[in-house]
Amino acid sequence: PKAALDLLSEEQFDAIVSDYKKEELDGIQFLKAVRERFPDIPFILFTGRGREEVVIEALNNGADFYLQKGGDPDAQFTELAHKIRQAVRTKQAEQSLAENRNYLERIYASVEGGFLFIDAKTHEILDLNPAAEKMMGRAKDQIIGRVCHQFICPAEQGRCPITDLHQEVDNAERILLTANGGKRDIIKYVVPFNLHGRECLLETFLDNTERKQAADNLKKAYEKLTVVEEELRQNYEALSKKEQALH
Repeated sequence: PKAALDLLSEEQFDAIVSDYKKEELDGIQFLKAVRERFPDIPFILFTGRGREEVVIEALNNGADFYLQKGGDPDAQFTELAHKIRQAVRTKQAEQSLAENRNYLERIYASVEGGFLFIDAKTHEILDLNPAAEKMMGRAKDQIIGRVCHQFICPAEQGRCPITDLHQEVDNAERILLTANGGKRDIIKYVVPFNLHGRECLLETFLDNTERKQAADNLKKAYEKLTVVEEELRQNYEALSKKEQALH
């Protein structure tokens, strides 16, 4: 067992198959030592001891499978090979899932737009990303579990474009209420999706304040230009009349 622990530090292995009765450390002690240093490697205890307490202790300490020796060798080692493949496939799938989840969480946390996951029936907020927290000015635990209309589209309760008006998507300008009582212009995009059998809405929104302010400034500038243009036209007409009178 001690040599095996040294070997695990030097090389990569897909799985461990260990006997129970060994010198230095028994199979359970070896399992505990492995789990302290290598918590993710699949571990199969393969032993002639069939006591129930050994099985329970092995599983409680993180063994993936327990296989008792005895009977037909062909069937015995066929079963062992199956357990090895199953343990390795399961661990690889878990690692792949963890990597994908970590990848998505990094994206989820880094985007500047707000994300809300909402229950389609109750309109309760199930989750949100840091950008949404920042834009709403509240901590996550102050938002989750509350109805989305308390923060977004306050005048639209009962008129949700997706669940009430049966649109496939919603892409529109809306209002976001902030923690300090202010209002922030946003562009909101909502699509329905299914999460583990639960009908949900994925709501993304971007701060539209600067763009709308720029649009308002442009509109005011255009209105001012229109007034100046009208004044110039009137001055030109007056000048033309004076010129005609002079002639």
